[in-house]
Amino acid sequence: MSLAILVSGNDTGIGKTVASAFLAHRLSSVGSTCYVKPIETGSAEPLDATYVNARNESLEVHTLLNFRQPLAPVEAAKMDGKELDFSELVSRARSFSEESENLVIEGAGGLATPIDEKGLDWLDFAKNLPVDYLILVIENRLGVLNQARLLASHLGDCAIPCGLWLNETRSLDAITRSANEQGLSREILPVWATQRHGNLDPVESSFPWEQA
Repeated sequence: MSLAILVSGNDTGIGKTVASAFLAHRLSSVGSTCYVKPIETGSAEPLDATYVNARNESLEVHTLLNFRQPLAPVEAAKMDGKELDFSELVSRARSFSEESENLVIEGAGGLATPIDEKGLDWLDFAKNLPVDYLILVIENRLGVLNQARLLASHLGDCAIPCGLWLNETRSLDAITRSANEQGLSREILPVWATQRHGNLDPVESSFPWEQA
């Protein structure tokens, strides 16, 4: 098995790094695995890669670009006097797939967050790499159905298999949780993982690459 997976989502601060750490650890049990954060904003240090590495010390981890301001990549780069080259960033990320069997890539912000001046985003990144699967972390809260539909709309006719990672970033009551899960079962995007508040790993997961 050789896989490239991009982890994105509906927003920032929704648990993409925790999901990436879990996926990287799981994939490392079946083959050499590399975690790549193409862009991290809001810190001069590679915080996300450090977190992933702390949970998976045997992993190879890389952060390609760091910008200090907690902004969309294109704006954070400007604040640091830099200009992002989308093609170069894709090429650098792709090079790690030649060194490892599995590649987990974590985007910055949400799926539609602009990376460069042309407005190219993480969906464009996924298509250009290309990746085998796209995991969309989505915050499990009131409004999750709207967020899921907005993600599906942005995906359009994307041919990459996509699935949701439903994450409780805050404590959620049982009624809302049940209603959200039932509602999402009727939507286009399947739920591949469900994570509860306070847990580092999903309580349920069904990833297509693991199916017989």
